[in-house]
Amino acid sequence: MNDRALRRLTMVAGIVTLASAAFAIGAAASSTNSSTSTPPDASPSTPPDASTASLPDASADIRVSIEGFMFQPNDITVGPGASITWVNDESVTHNVFTADGLFASDDLDQGDSYTVTVDDPVTIDYYCGIHQFMRGTITVEP
Repeated sequence: MNDRALRRLTMVAGIVTLASAAFAIGAAASSTNSSTSTPPDASPSTPPDASTASLPDASADIRVSIEGFMFQPNDITVGPGASITWVNDESVTHNVFTADGLFASDDLDQGDSYTVTVDDPVTIDYYCGIHQFMRGTITVEP
């Protein structure tokens, strides 16, 4: 087995382990906090709009930081023609996917980025394929 195959196998094993733990944590959190979208460990002093970006200007460029196993901001509203760039600001590998296959990044190591430009009015739910509890939404308004 070559080094690349061994690294991939090790990464898959890690993903399965992390996904299992994340599922268990998410299931516990959703059963105790089903009436709120605020994570149980969120600070009450966090401003309510800290996880939301709204720039309906078509020329807008939004930067989404991947940090603390979260997309920040995780809810984005933009106009057609806007670009969204995800930047991995932590040492853990992440990626960005949509369930419908609209876009999919390569794995992003620390400092790596991935950019998409959105053109049509739509709501896009996205997530990290490695840590599927990490989720966000892009709303493109006309």
